[in-house]
Amino acid sequence: MLARAGVQIPFNLAAPILDRVREKRGRFGMDGDPRAIMPVLEALLRPVPDVSRVLRGARCLELGPGRTANVAIALHLLGARQVTSIDVRTPPALTPAAIESTLDCLVGPAGERLRRDCGASSDELRARAQQLRSGARTIAFGRYDGAHIGAPRDAFDVVVSKSVLEHVAPDRVDPLLQELRRTAAPGALMSHWIDFRDHMHIKSDFETEGDWLEFLAYPGWLYRLMYSKRIVGVNRLRHREWAHAFAGAGFESVADETLVHPLPPGFSPARLRPPWSTMPPAEFGRSQAIMVLRCPS
Repeated sequence: MLARAGVQIPFNLAAPILDRVREKRGRFGMDGDPRAIMPVLEALLRPVPDVSRVLRGARCLELGPGRTANVAIALHLLGARQVTSIDVRTPPALTPAAIESTLDCLVGPAGERLRRDCGASSDELRARAQQLRSGARTIAFGRYDGAHIGAPRDAFDVVVSKSVLEHVAPDRVDPLLQELRRTAAPGALMSHWIDFRDHMHIKSDFETEGDWLEFLAYPGWLYRLMYSKRIVGVNRLRHREWAHAFAGAGFESVADETLVHPLPPGFSPARLRPPWSTMPPAEFGRSQAIMVLRCPS
């Protein structure tokens, strides 16, 4: 553990510089890769009840697009009236290439299930893409500080995020959820894909390497020294803590699709720090979840 800390603390101190380099040159989220985007969007929308009705004419908010404009574009093409996409870093741009690649995926075999679930025909998708090409201001990209969205009350009918909430600083989780509660219209639905794994041990959405629960063994002060400034740092909240936080902010659970991952070889809760060391055994195997919430009417 101390060996890893000795390596990671210098990276944390240098994070403001290194992350700018990574943002320009390295991989950063889905990076506009259609092969990754379509399955993610399908997974986020599948648990939403009556998604075709919910999305049709909706005002959508996407948290944390990274460098990927395609999710926001796809939400619009599938029926949303307005899409706002915000990130703590420089947001992506609405480019002709992004519009065309998103349209190609949605009208092709990769988008078949999304078209069916959302009740959108290929002709409708092409017509909406033409609106974007013609300069329709139905998608807006911007920045926020990770807690304050800056939108009016009741501004959104649908909220989505992919691997974003686990990166929210612990002291900003409740303020952000309260802000989502404020800006969500009565009856609005949120679908959040949350990853509970140590991000230093992630190979892909569904693959890990090594001890993917290792980060729960570090005391808070040491973990902050290692990751407080880095995009691979996460707040370490587990599934039940998120469920409690959503309920505390006034959201009702609609659906909860949890992924269970094999525990690391030789895993023992005894080596973890409180409060994780005393959690129920079933909590440890939960590696990710898609949690769908409703704002009360």
